[in-house]
Formats: sequence, structure tokens, C-alpha cells
Amino acid sequence: MPDKKEDSEKEESSIQWVYTGKEEEWETFDRRTLRYCEKKYDMLGEKIWYGTMPFVPDLNPIEYYQYCCDVWRSIESKDATQAKVLWNQQSGFFEREWQMNWLNRQYRLLFIYIEEHCKDAAETEMINFSGDRSQIRKYLYKLFGTGTGGDIHVIEIEFDRGMPEKGKSAFYRGIDMIEKLRQLETRRLYFLKMCSPSRQSTYPYCQETKLVRIVLDHINPEYDDCVARMLDLVKINKMIVTVGQGGLVGANSFETLDSHERSFSDDWLPSWKLLQTSLVSEYKRKLKSGEDSTPASKEKIKVTCGTYWSEDYLLCVWRGPQKGRPGM
Repeated sequence: MPDKKEDSEKEESSIQWVYTGKEEEWETFDRRTLRYCEKKYDMLGEKIWYGTMPFVPDLNPIEYYQYCCDVWRSIESKDATQAKVLWNQQSGFFEREWQMNWLNRQYRLLFIYIEEHCKDAAETEMINFSGDRSQIRKYLYKLFGTGTGGDIHVIEIEFDRGMPEKGKSAFYRGIDMIEKLRQLETRRLYFLKMCSPSRQSTYPYCQETKLVRIVLDHINPEYDDCVARMLDLVKINKMIVTVGQGGLVGANSFETLDSHERSFSDDWLPSWKLLQTSLVSEYKRKLKSGEDSTPASKEKIKVTCGTYWSEDYLLCVWRGPQKGRPGM
């Protein structure tokens, strides 16, 4: 009877996809390889792909024991029988040399898996690679990763501007709020995936607070009342928490911050989830009531003389005066 584990690995390896090293292919390649690692190594999959596994010789006894347990769970998720054998003290599993050899073997197998799916420039780089295999993702990203074909600063500036469509504001009247917020959140996740895990906590464009500020900076004035109610809710909730913890609501508390001071503090900001929920709810309410039914294309049309006219007015001029209409 065929081994289920072997069948699963053959099936995974037989999936027909190819990575050539083109910039637009990076995100798909990165996601596929991460998914492969997570299926094969369970909770260790992400660390193995990102090359952030702990360096075994540097671990103290407590850290090393936890490391061994994590490796054992990873093995047990794929082969419970083997994991049971390895837990025996006589197996050598708890020896540092065994752990280092096991991890090196996983990186070798991962390297082979990636090379099997590469062609053109990516295949050439894999063949010529002679460095630390645990850093293969970092190496490939520097060569082919999203953003390497252009200036990442340009993408940051576009994000700061709210990613507006050509000739429109970031949140023009009539915009699909659900889709717009999804677009901005996807861009933040792009920065998160692009950035090295060790730097994500300090890179501004990875932070939810950056995303929240961008939305608040560019939101259409028709949502001002919604935003004001939401910020009042945040203020009240934080005041309750402060007082409940025995603190005082005084001159230095966040509710007294002016616009200048708010630039240096995130305490007054709502969470991304709250902001997203509030704006989407208001958008749906406007759609239902007909307040937000005017598409942006019908708001105003620019004519050659530089003056802006409503589309209804231009239609009236084109058709000519109509009997019974006011002013005609």
C-alpha cells in the first residue's frame, strides 16, 4: 500500500507552476513557497522560509528544550510514528548535533524544491548560489522581489497620498468605501511582507497606525460626522480605562491634545478595525438612503474653458430649453 506521506509530497511536488524571477511573479512565488513550508513543517514553516530559525549553539538549556519541542511537534504533525520513536532519549533527537543536521537537511530539501520550480533568471541564480541556504528567500528577494524593479520610496509616497486614482482625490465622492479600504489594507500588507521580520516593528509603513492616519487625512468631508463620533467613542473609552485604573484625566491626557501634539502621539487614534467598521457602516447607510448614489463621473465635468459644469446643466444646453422647466 502506498505511503500517504509520500503520496502527499509527490502531489505537492507535481503541482505545475514555474517561477522565472519576474518582479510581478514574486508575491505569488513567495506565497506558494510559504504555504508549502507551513504544510510541511507546521508551526515552524514560516520561520524556515524566512530564515529566522534560532541558532542552536547559542540557545541556553531552557531555550534549547523549547526548540526541541517545537521541532518534535513539527515532525509529529507529518509523521506521528517517527515522532514517537524520536522522543526516546536513545534516539539522539535531543543532541544539538542531531538538531543542526536535521535543520540543514530541511533547508537542503527546500532549496531543491525551489530549484525544481525555477527557470530562466531564477534558475540561473539558484544554480550559482553558494551561500547560506537558510537565507535563500532573502537572497531571491533582493534580486527579484516586488519593489526591486523601481524605487520603493515612490510606492511609499503613493501610499501616503491615499493611492488616488488618476485625476481624482483619494476618497472622492461616490467611491466604493469597502473596496478602497481593502486596497489600502492590501498595500500595508505588501509592505509587511516586503520588510524583513526583524525590522517590521520599526518600519512605519508596516504599522496599522500609519494606515489609520492616511485614511483620516484623506477621508471625504461627507464622512466628517462619522469620524467625529468614532473619535469621541475612542476618547470616552480611554477615559473610562484611565479612571478605572486609578489614573487622572488631566492636562497631559490624550483628549486635550491639539492638532500639533497629535502628530507625535498615537493614543488618540482608533484601531484599524474600528475605523474600517465605522466607515463601511456609514457608507452602507448612505447607499441605502441615497445620499451617496451620485457617481464621481457625474459630479462635475471640466470643459475646455476651464470652468466646471454639472452634467445635468450640459444636457440641458445640448437639448435646448424645455417647456415647463423652471427658468426656461
